[in-house]
Amino acid sequence: MGRWHDTGMTLKERLRAIETFLRDLWAGALAFPWPTTAITLRERFREDRLGITASSLTFTTTISLVPLFTVALAI
Repeated sequence: MGRWHDTGMTLKERLRAIETFLRDLWAGALAFPWPTTAITLRERFREDRLGITASSLTFTTTISLVPLFTVALAI
C-alpha cells in the first residue's frame, strides 16, 4: 500500500507534470480579460462606495476581536 505522495511517477515525470500545469495556468492568466476587469472594479468602487464599506467592515471586525481576546486571556 503506497503513501499519499507515492504516485508511481518518476522525478522527471513529476517535473513535466508541474511544468505543464504551470504553463496551462499562465496561459489561462494571459487569456483573462484583465483590463476590462480592472475598469469594472474601478467603476464599482466609485458607484457603490466600496471603499467606505470595506473600511467599516474592517473597523467592526477589529472592534469585535477585543472581547474575543479578553475572554481568551481570562480562560
